[in-house]
Amino acid sequence: MKQLTHLNRSTRIAGAVALALTINACSTPVVGPGDSSTSEAGFDGAMEAAVDVPTDTNSCPSNQLTCSGRCVDAQIDPANCGACGNACAAGQACSMGMCVTNCPPGQSNCMGMCRDLQGDRGNCSACGTACASGQVCSMGMCVTSCATGQTDCMGSCRDLSTDRANCGTCGSACAAGQVCSMGMCVVSCGAGLTDCMGTCRDLQSDRGNCGACGTMCPAGQACSMGMCAPTCAMGQTDCMGTCRDLTSDNLNCGACGRACPSGQACSMGMCASTCAMGQTDCMGTCRDLTSDRANCGACGRACAAGQVCSASACVASCGMGLTNCSGSCADTNTSPSNCGACGTACATAPNASPVCVGGGCDFVCRAGFRDCNSVAMDGCELDVRADVNNCGRCGGACPARANASPRCGAGVCSFVCDANFLDCNRVATDGCEANTRTDANNCGACGNVCSGSTNTCENGVCVVGGPAQCLSGTTNATARWVVCRSDAATAWIAHATPGGGSFQALAICQSFGYTRVARWGGTFNSICGYNQSTASCSMPGTPTFDGAGGNPTSGAAIANTVMWECAR
Repeated sequence: MKQLTHLNRSTRIAGAVALALTINACSTPVVGPGDSSTSEAGFDGAMEAAVDVPTDTNSCPSNQLTCSGRCVDAQIDPANCGACGNACAAGQACSMGMCVTNCPPGQSNCMGMCRDLQGDRGNCSACGTACASGQVCSMGMCVTSCATGQTDCMGSCRDLSTDRANCGTCGSACAAGQVCSMGMCVVSCGAGLTDCMGTCRDLQSDRGNCGACGTMCPAGQACSMGMCAPTCAMGQTDCMGTCRDLTSDNLNCGACGRACPSGQACSMGMCASTCAMGQTDCMGTCRDLTSDRANCGACGRACAAGQVCSASACVASCGMGLTNCSGSCADTNTSPSNCGACGTACATAPNASPVCVGGGCDFVCRAGFRDCNSVAMDGCELDVRADVNNCGRCGGACPARANASPRCGAGVCSFVCDANFLDCNRVATDGCEANTRTDANNCGACGNVCSGSTNTCENGVCVVGGPAQCLSGTTNATARWVVCRSDAATAWIAHATPGGGSFQALAICQSFGYTRVARWGGTFNSICGYNQSTASCSMPGTPTFDGAGGNPTSGAAIANTVMWECAR
């Protein structure tokens, strides 16, 4: 009867293979750990890697080989273990590409294939026990979704931070000789982790490898401090059968399954770019090296069974003044996790690190933050690195400056000039003193001088302006004139000899870049200012352009006058 059954199954498999040969080569089944969901789970699941549908040799997944036109997973295929055609002997199974008599810890031999009964959908809790359609295998039970910290990879729940066949992402297998640590393929495990047959495990908290590789805790128990116990030790939380310290676990920070993003570590139950005072970043997890039994004195240096970590050294008992709090020596006068008594953790506050002083909880502001309102509930509420009203300290308001707006950067006051103004003299007290729209010494930019006696600055650009004040000249060598006042738009020119004279007014205006004579005036004897005998070119009075004397004697060029205005 057994032979007949075997014949029927062999015939059925052979027929399936023959039928598959007629299917288009684009049909590519993926063979990998846990990918077994046929009704004949016990036998067909074991044959899954050995009998596959012929496929296009260029379409196999990166973690599979093409053997005789078929995609096979050489990591688990007993007929092609490690290489095509390398068949394992009777009684052996294929594990990690090697034929072994016994499967590695945490796996079972299911018809020549090593299977993880905790996460294999085709062999969930026992060989041949397949989960129903729509279900996955999590922690040895068929459920609709994976547990916290695991990912559904083709129906099998995998821990992408440690699974060598699915490292970082589903289907990303580590190369031979590598292990999966923190979701990355590396040559050796990180600090605090142990290589258990190619998978990095935390023996202090891993329920399937508690204290040693392959030591699984019985149902209902969790792994705490490397020992199986009905409940987690003080200061730890049961996260799906694994005891975790939510104050420092990078994958369970503040709550089970809450992982810190890349580049951050878990400190006092919060993800931060740097660890709190007194802690060290050990592979993304903040640890107190003075009392952490798994990282005593240095990251990854674990104390032996029966020992505790006291003052960064593994000892048989805690030193004077310290208390044994579940395997870690703590000073209950100063330990934020054991303040006043073991397990009494100080609460966290925004932008602050909890501290324990004399057995009482308090907090210390993180760099750049201050508690300015003295309200403990909101912690260190002000960022004094950028607050113009509290720059560098509480109440440190940045002063106002002329033509500028105050700024605070890295806790230091500065200012930003308003539009068209610059601080050209580098004196903070007068702010941005240069108006680059009109300042001929800083026209458009600091130090850009408009050279020449007739150049001025208009809207930040040097332009030809009026003649210099008190500039003088003559007409026909007898009629002397002088510039009383000028700008880019107009110039006021007057006689410089008693009685005035006949002047080539238009020619004089044109010599300074003006185009016309706009107004005439005055026949009195003052140099500048109509009938103001005390005026001079350096201290001109007020001109009166009343048209007096403005009678050209030779066309528009010569006029008998003592005062006129040039214009553009």
